[in-house]
Amino acid sequence: MRSRGNSTTTTTVASTTTTTLATTVAVTFTVTDNTTMVIAGATVTVNHPTQGTLQAVTDIYGLASLNLEPGTTFTATASTPWGHGPASAG
Repeated sequence: MRSRGNSTTTTTVASTTTTTLATTVAVTFTVTDNTTMVIAGATVTVNHPTQGTLQAVTDIYGLASLNLEPGTTFTATASTPWGHGPASAG
C-alpha cells in the first residue's frame, strides 16, 4: 500500500486491519480462542527488525494495535498467562 499526502487506505484481511498513514502503519490484531471467542488481556508480541520487541495487550473486544513501519515483514504472537497460546501469525 502507498499513501499520498493525507490520504488513508484501510485494508481488512482475516482478522487483521492495516491502516496506512504518512510514515507508519497501524496494525490492529484480533485475538480469539479456538471457539472464536475474543480474548481480553492477551499479549500480542512482534519482534520488529528495526524497532525491537513491541507489545500490546488486547482490550475487552480482543483488539490490540501496534504502529509499524510500512513494508516490514513480521510475525505476531499472542499469548496469555492463563494458558491461551502462544499462537503466531505472520
